[in-house]
Amino acid sequence: MGTAWASLWARGRQVAGRARAWAPPAWVGRAVKAALFCAVLALLVQQLWGVGVEAVLADTPASPWFYLLFALRYAVFSAFEIAIYSHLFGRRLWRAWPVFLRKRVLNFAVVDYSGEAYFYHWARRELGDARPGGLPVFALVKDVNILSSAAAMIATLALLAAVAGTGQLSRALDAAPGLEGTLTWAAAAAALLLALFLAFRGRVLSISGAAARRVFALHHARLAVVSGLQVVQWAVVLPLVDWATWAVFLALYMAMTRLPLVPAKELAFAAVAVALAGAVAAPESAVSALFLVNGVLMQATNLGLFALTGVTGSGQLAGTPGEPASAGPLDDGGKFGH
Repeated sequence: MGTAWASLWARGRQVAGRARAWAPPAWVGRAVKAALFCAVLALLVQQLWGVGVEAVLADTPASPWFYLLFALRYAVFSAFEIAIYSHLFGRRLWRAWPVFLRKRVLNFAVVDYSGEAYFYHWARRELGDARPGGLPVFALVKDVNILSSAAAMIATLALLAAVAGTGQLSRALDAAPGLEGTLTWAAAAAALLLALFLAFRGRVLSISGAAARRVFALHHARLAVVSGLQVVQWAVVLPLVDWATWAVFLALYMAMTRLPLVPAKELAFAAVAVALAGAVAAPESAVSALFLVNGVLMQATNLGLFALTGVTGSGQLAGTPGEPASAGPLDDGGKFGH
């Protein structure tokens, strides 16, 4: 009996070894990538046309600054990410801009963290798994996302508290009663996650304290610049609306983007903004058109960039590894916040 079990075990190990050694033909990988590419394109097209593009185009903002600020806001987001990862990986990643653009499209237009999975796969292939100091790519991507979430949650809660103190938030919620529950849930979830991060930050972060503080500061700078551009983009279309009102819209936008598993966040927020149009001292049609056009423009840009980067490909990262932007992510043995 023992001999039979040993023989069966040996055969099982032999089969498992063959399975691990087997590699699918190259065309299988290409077919899977093509299928995923087509599926994402189809989803983006469906989201884009689902809002009624013809009706939106009838009342598009005329100011060219609206579109220039939109393009700048879109580009700045990826620029900060490239700066963060260039520091952590110890080499210049500006040639990989298409990779970061596609990462952004997947995160914001498809589902949260799908872009991170794509970026992790790319980084493993192009940069190798082990980084200076022994940290794997997964640990660095994980830490960047944790610090990004913490920075966004702090900014969101601070802005919500500020606008709530002015009374503007309650007036906006009166115009859309169904939004209060969603906003409360989002704020509570953000507060809980932030508290957990602050309590266990020394255990969940792998990078050094100096690197973590730098990444955290870059995330806050990105939030400030992107949010500022967004408010100015709204204001150039409706200059008579006061800045306090735009602060409420920005707070609601930031809270909504904290909700997990919400695809097409710009379009989702556009629906909320249209519901709040009656609370703004401007024609409801103009307010509705502003946010609907912004949402459609975001999805159209996502669609175009996803298709473009799919055609051109992410390619291989040219150049040789460079020196870290500072002492390096692992040179300080301390933990973030200690």
